[in-house]
Amino acid sequence: MKFEIKQNDTLPPLKVKLTQTDGSVLDLSGATVKLVINGIGEKTMVIEDAVQCIARYDWQVTDTSKAGVYLAEVKVQYPNGTRQTIPTVGTIEIHIYKELTANV
Repeated sequence: MKFEIKQNDTLPPLKVKLTQTDGSVLDLSGATVKLVINGIGEKTMVIEDAVQCIARYDWQVTDTSKAGVYLAEVKVQYPNGTRQTIPTVGTIEIHIYKELTANV
């Protein structure tokens, strides 16, 4: 998955559909969902749609202040203590593109 956003923007939010490798949805009842971005940190995601298993992260300005390409994963912690990483294979690529300025 590839996500693109401009430097210092906070929209659009990052939305991730959390599924098993066979495409079936996860049971997120009581689970916590974290977005781990290499070089930025660990962020709490909101379960936007539990039926469709969509998690959302709303950006803060400090998250997108530095342009670059970042690798990310979603970590699901279930109430019984088990953990699962999405995607199972590969990573999410987050591209933060440098904003233009009017400075001459």
